[in-house]
Amino acid sequence: MLKRSKKILLLILGVLLLSGCKLKSEVNMNINEDKSMNLKYIAVYDDELINAMMSMNESSSLEEVNEVKEYTDEEQRKFLNENFLKGDEPFASLEEGGFVIEEYQDDIYMGYSITKNIENIENFVGETTDFSLANYEDLNSRKMFTKNGNVYKGKILFENAENEEAAETYGIDLEYIFTLTLPNKVITSNATTVSEDGKTLTWNLVNSNIDAIEFEFEFPSFLTIIKNNMFIIAGIAIVIILIIVVLITLIINKSKKNNKDVKNGNSVMNEQDSV
Repeated sequence: MLKRSKKILLLILGVLLLSGCKLKSEVNMNINEDKSMNLKYIAVYDDELINAMMSMNESSSLEEVNEVKEYTDEEQRKFLNENFLKGDEPFASLEEGGFVIEEYQDDIYMGYSITKNIENIENFVGETTDFSLANYEDLNSRKMFTKNGNVYKGKILFENAENEEAAETYGIDLEYIFTLTLPNKVITSNATTVSEDGKTLTWNLVNSNIDAIEFEFEFPSFLTIIKNNMFIIAGIAIVIILIIVVLITLIINKSKKNNKDVKNGNSVMNEQDSV
C-alpha cells in the first residue's frame, strides 16, 4: 500500500527540512477459529511530514520551498482527504471493495484506518498465491492461501525497496509493521518475532530483505479445542456437578420432610382414634 502513496512521497522530493518526519503503516490480520478474518490497515503521517507535503504542494517549483509552513489540524485533514480519498487517489477505490475507511488521529499521527471483515478465508485459497500488500483494491480477486488438508500456507507479496530508498534519501523515518494473529500455533514462518504461544507473529518490513510474508498453520481440531479450553470445560463441569448435587439434596430433604409429615399425621390420627 505504501507503493500506492508514491505521488505523496514525490511531493516532498527536494525539501531539505525533513529530518525527523515520520511515515507509519501497520497491517493487522486476525484469522479466527471459524475461518473468518479481520483485516486492518493503518496509514498515518506526522505533523512535520504533512506540513512538508502541503508546503511543497502550494509551491510552483521545488526552488520556491524555502521553509516548511505550519498548518492547522483542519487544514491538514482537508489536504489528506483531497490527496488520498478522491478520484484515483490511493484509498478512493477501497470502499467499493468493501473496506471501511475511518479518519485516524492521535498525539503524533494523522491518517486513516482501513478495515475489512472477511467471512471465510476459503474464498482466498487457490493452487497458487498472488496477493500483494501494494494492491488491496484487488483483494477480492486474489488468492492469499494454499492448503493441504487442514494445513494452510499463507504468502503475501511485499515490495518496498522504492519507498525505502526515497525515505532514506529524504530523511523520512519509515515504519512498516505487519502483525498476524492465528487461531493455532504457527508451524513455520519467516516472521521477525513470534509470541511465546506461537499465535502472534510480527514482521518488521523496513530493511527486512524479504519479498513475501510467509507462514504455515492449521486450524484447531476438536480435540485441540477441548485441550486448549480444558480449564473452562472443567469449571463448567464442576458447576454442573454442584447444581446436580444441590438438586439431589433438595429432593432428598423434601422427601424426608414429606415422610415425616405423613408419619406425624398418622400418629395424630391414631391418638384421636384411641380417644
